[in-house]
Amino acid sequence: MNYTQTAFTGRTGARPITALTRELTRRMKVVDESAVQISKQDARRVVKALKGAIAVSNGAIETLMDLVQLTWEADWAADRPLVVWPSNQHLADEVRKTVACIKARLRELRAAGLILARDSASGRRSGFRNRDGVIVEAYGLDLSPIRLRYAELKEAGDRLNALYALFKSGKKEIARVRRIVGQALAQAADLSLTGPHWMALQDAIDEIAFAAAQARTMGDREGYQAALDRLPGVEDLVGETIDRFMFTGPSRLEAAILARLKNEH
Repeated sequence: MNYTQTAFTGRTGARPITALTRELTRRMKVVDESAVQISKQDARRVVKALKGAIAVSNGAIETLMDLVQLTWEADWAADRPLVVWPSNQHLADEVRKTVACIKARLRELRAAGLILARDSASGRRSGFRNRDGVIVEAYGLDLSPIRLRYAELKEAGDRLNALYALFKSGKKEIARVRRIVGQALAQAADLSLTGPHWMALQDAIDEIAFAAAQARTMGDREGYQAALDRLPGVEDLVGETIDRFMFTGPSRLEAAILARLKNEH
């Protein structure tokens, strides 16, 4: 790769040092034999699942995906350096964004502890591989935090996927119960049955749907589940209302049949 890039170092001439980057640097020095071995495909999958799962913009996650794509499969071995050295201009050209946009995304990724900067003395990104494709020397963007934090990042993505699955199944359940309520109200109207108890059924499902929508907007799993837990009660209420108010006397059809039988006798 022929791209080089002078690192942004800010006013002081040095990158900002944060507690998170220091913690990651310390952890990377410790060899953990129990660490999860991941592949490039694993890394791509876990990074893609981070959209919406952590406080990082989708644009920054897309740039992180581009950085992962620049690695070789062998780079993900536990004992290999995991560094890429594209210029900001190259990254910008790949996604048709400005260099300023790419710089902002990289700062966001560093602040979130998803990448580290491995700067050369000159502050330029560069690197080369030997004939076997192994990185011999590299200065640029270190993706080791993905490997180091793989289990944590995967859990964050899995939680979001589970939440989306809950929202999807919950939407279907609310629609199913709403249909039951609608059928009951339609039959009551057809039989000219009136009363607040019928409208109470509509109010009950509307309240649950509203509570679920509010919880979904807030990403509140517990609140959404609590709303869904009220659905069986609405189904029971529909059955009780039908039994009490729809079948307390003969229906119009039944009344007509009974009257005809009575006249025949």
